[in-house]
Amino acid sequence: MEDLLEEVVGEIEDEHDVREELARFVGPRALAVSALAKVAELNERYGLNLAEGAEYATIGGLMVERLGHIPRPGEQLKAGDLTITVARSDARAVREVVIHLDRPPRAGDARRR
Repeated sequence: MEDLLEEVVGEIEDEHDVREELARFVGPRALAVSALAKVAELNERYGLNLAEGAEYATIGGLMVERLGHIPRPGEQLKAGDLTITVARSDARAVREVVIHLDRPPRAGDARRR
């Protein structure tokens, strides 16, 4: 029943769901990020300078807004000193991106995942 409802309204989180990690370092300057991660949270947690907009709240939304379509895996977006690459997507949405940092993260950011 929950799966059917989620198809209509989107993901429903309950006490039985395992919370997915929104971001993880996959290299010294590469951050794999769920497309559902909020841009404001990524900026705060990792010292990024991603533009926040009224049209989107998530990193996946930023990609779709800037590119004008749902990007395929491998498509990239340059955002200031960052390069964002789509790692996973489907016909409906971006699922995961990799943010390539031009500089190492701020001190302590690698520990706060």
